[in-house]
Amino acid sequence: MEELSVGIIIIGDEILKGQVVDMNSSFLCKEFYSLGIKVGKISMISDSIHDIASEVKILSKRFTYVITTGGVGLTHDDVTYEGVARAFNDRLILNDKMVRYYKDYCGGVVSDIETNPQLRIAFVPKMSEIIFLSTKNDDAFKSWGKFPVVKVSNVIILPGVPQLTKLCFKEITKLFFRNNSTKFYNKVLYLKCDEVNVVHALNNAVKKFKDLVVFGSYPVMNNPIFQTKLTMEATDEEQVKNSEEFLKSLLPPDDLVDPIIVNAADDIYKLIESPDKKNDIFTATLQTSVKIVEDALTKYPKESLFINFNGGKDCTVLLHLVTAVWQHLFKTLPSIHAVYFRNSDPFPEIESFIQESVKRYKLSLTITPGPIKTALSTLLAQHSEWKAGFMGTRKTDPFSENLIYFQVTDESWPKMMRINPLLEWNYSDVWKFLSTFNIPYCCLYDQGYTSLGSKDNTKPNPLLAYKNSDGITCYYPAYKLNDGKSEREGRC
Repeated sequence: MEELSVGIIIIGDEILKGQVVDMNSSFLCKEFYSLGIKVGKISMISDSIHDIASEVKILSKRFTYVITTGGVGLTHDDVTYEGVARAFNDRLILNDKMVRYYKDYCGGVVSDIETNPQLRIAFVPKMSEIIFLSTKNDDAFKSWGKFPVVKVSNVIILPGVPQLTKLCFKEITKLFFRNNSTKFYNKVLYLKCDEVNVVHALNNAVKKFKDLVVFGSYPVMNNPIFQTKLTMEATDEEQVKNSEEFLKSLLPPDDLVDPIIVNAADDIYKLIESPDKKNDIFTATLQTSVKIVEDALTKYPKESLFINFNGGKDCTVLLHLVTAVWQHLFKTLPSIHAVYFRNSDPFPEIESFIQESVKRYKLSLTITPGPIKTALSTLLAQHSEWKAGFMGTRKTDPFSENLIYFQVTDESWPKMMRINPLLEWNYSDVWKFLSTFNIPYCCLYDQGYTSLGSKDNTKPNPLLAYKNSDGITCYYPAYKLNDGKSEREGRC
């Protein structure tokens, strides 16, 4: 199958003058890349028939397809059709299909452009193919039913309005670009060090994977989370994975920042601030939790806070949530202390996951044996600055139905403020959060465990059991549990 290539021409005086920001080229490049097609060139030119004709003539010979945006309206400076016609030594004609489509807009069936200047948009190159695209999937244009896009040879002429460009492109993708055989695989490394510190390692990787993997290095200014971004790209998934591992082996582990951490704040705040999600129950619940964490981080000095982290699903959500809000408020990686109250017989998988999380979130972790009340007393005596702790408690947990978001410990307990951002969450909310933000969790949850205690009191949830083809009992992963009220069925 022929490997597709694409050139893009952005047309508009207003863009060249800086009066309008070009959004179409960025959108088109991302879309083509996701389809396994690299854009070979982007040209940004004026509303000039000569410039359009010249650029179209060059790019149409070089690429499989050329996409133009802009210059297809009703006014004097909309000259894209004429420029494209000249590129192919063609002429403009009043196209019958276009006339029939625009007749309502033009106020009736007419053929005289002098008395009906709106009809100017129906003058297209004689050799044009008119492609009518459905607009039913976009609320803004649903009433139109369809919209005409002109194709001349290998040149597809799109409107310049970004929302309409996006709609048209999604439709023409089904016609011309869906069956492309190429797929790009990517890996990204984020580093806390300056670009100059990785040059030697990067050069070694480039040499080892020459002609197999494309590497990129990008310095990042004024970012407290990372200072350098390294990218790896290949059409072979195994090669790009190998290149990532090789490059990581040459870099100091402490300089690597996990991608999940890099995007934590942006991903969560983008979701809760999205107009499309304003009536979504999960988003509203998350928004409330974010507000609780924000209040805690602004009310208490940073050094007075700690977070309870035992490696369970709720604490994993809590840790990521606090990390995201901390980044959003302070523009830095969190420096909060974590405490693991270890039970007498912990799962080795939990222990391993906790250590992975320490590395991922750059935690300062204190491990202390239970029982929790005694251990907490000792810790607070050792750390007099600790005044409040983040807890992953939900109201569905035993003896927690009456808790509030900020709650002082009971009289019989060491005095401190318990901060409970997840109180109103249910079982499905926890798994939706973990899956939405692609957050790693303890592998035991993929083995049928739905609530984790110690080895001597925790089994896989029997409600997730099934027999495989050999008659052996297996378990579905925890997120498959339909009834969240049964999450503790495996606990003794």
